[in-house]
Amino acid sequence: MVIEDYFNDVVELHSITKVNLGGGSFKEQSAKVKDIKGRLRPLSGSERYIDHQKQKEVNYRFYCGYDPSIDEKDSLIDQVNNNSFEISFIKNPMQMNQHLEIDLILS
Repeated sequence: MVIEDYFNDVVELHSITKVNLGGGSFKEQSAKVKDIKGRLRPLSGSERYIDHQKQKEVNYRFYCGYDPSIDEKDSLIDQVNNNSFEISFIKNPMQMNQHLEIDLILS
């Protein structure tokens, strides 16, 4: 079995793009780039209190095929569970360009 056999989740890749508002001004907004098939799994979870409010912090890892267009400034959206993730680190194991392991923070 190869790792791609476990890719049963689909997420949306979003990038920040600049939109020209005219008159020399620009606005940054998130735009969908493409769908990516992979495997999303939680790594750890914790609860803490910030300003007397209970906050959950969950870290995830997303495994997908090698794609050099994915950047740490991008974000991933899981439409099934309605979750948005910030990319914190992208790992290309042994620089073999076969798959990526992307560390995510639930946002």
